[in-house]
Amino acid sequence: HSIQKNTPIAEIGTLTSSYKLSFPLSNGLQIGDNFIFCRIIYIHSYSNAVTNLHIDDFREHIGTKPFKTSFLGKYTIDKISKNYQDVDETSYMGGIFNDLGFFEIFLSIGELRTQLKITKKSGIKLKLDF
Repeated sequence: HSIQKNTPIAEIGTLTSSYKLSFPLSNGLQIGDNFIFCRIIYIHSYSNAVTNLHIDDFREHIGTKPFKTSFLGKYTIDKISKNYQDVDETSYMGGIFNDLGFFEIFLSIGELRTQLKITKKSGIKLKLDF
């Protein structure tokens, strides 16, 4: 059966009046016991990458627990930066929650997009170190 062939919904499956929202969400955000997988949803003119990870999800699932993400083996983020100058001194990379509450990844030198060859919809995995 197919909805496209005007089949009544009752013939395709069981009707329900209640739904349960579960992960992963359709926006690509996946939250596991020891990781959060998010996607880049926007790259702005400064070449910083904004992800779909919201601060509320970060606080709920990571909070103050240690975490780490690496790119190309030389760029690492293991803390939330206080500002754009607060970066890892060896990789010049940082992560900050922007004004809208979304996790944003940046480099203090060079362009993130060029250095990492990332695009909109690239995936990022934050591994929890506990």
